[in-house]
Amino acid sequence: MYNLRKKLGKIIDRLSAIGMGVTLILMFVTAIDTILRKTSNFALLGSLEITEMGMVILIFFGIASNQVARGHVSVDMFVDKFPQKMRYVSDTVVLIVEAAVMGLMAYSGYLQTLSYIDKELVTDVLGIPVWPFAALMSVALLLFAAMLLIDAIISAMLISKKDLPEAS
Repeated sequence: MYNLRKKLGKIIDRLSAIGMGVTLILMFVTAIDTILRKTSNFALLGSLEITEMGMVILIFFGIASNQVARGHVSVDMFVDKFPQKMRYVSDTVVLIVEAAVMGLMAYSGYLQTLSYIDKELVTDVLGIPVWPFAALMSVALLLFAAMLLIDAIISAMLISKKDLPEAS
């Protein structure tokens, strides 16, 4: 299971690198647009649309990448007081619920993608098709759900381990 997590983590890390590249592009677009508006009273055509579409990639790839690093915020106020095995039970339950919700969101995004394709929806100014960004969102959510499920399985496996150190 740890190997599967590592392999999926590498895929997500590659997508995260794409998100970083998109961030760089968005920085340049925003900077150029701002400079043009301040110096020549001219705006970069479609800069808002480029930013909106880029944010979809940036945010959803970032969410999945953060799970690889186990960097999501958790409230440990009460869980820290639990015995070690109870912590793993709690983590397992929460991770399964999160994976189910993210899986439903990925499915909903898939249906939205099909709807965008059917309607041939494009952005107003540049005419960029919207469906590829919805599809990328769905893929990122699906990868996030898979990583959550793997983490839930690992946590469940730790429940049955003998000689776990108790929290101090």
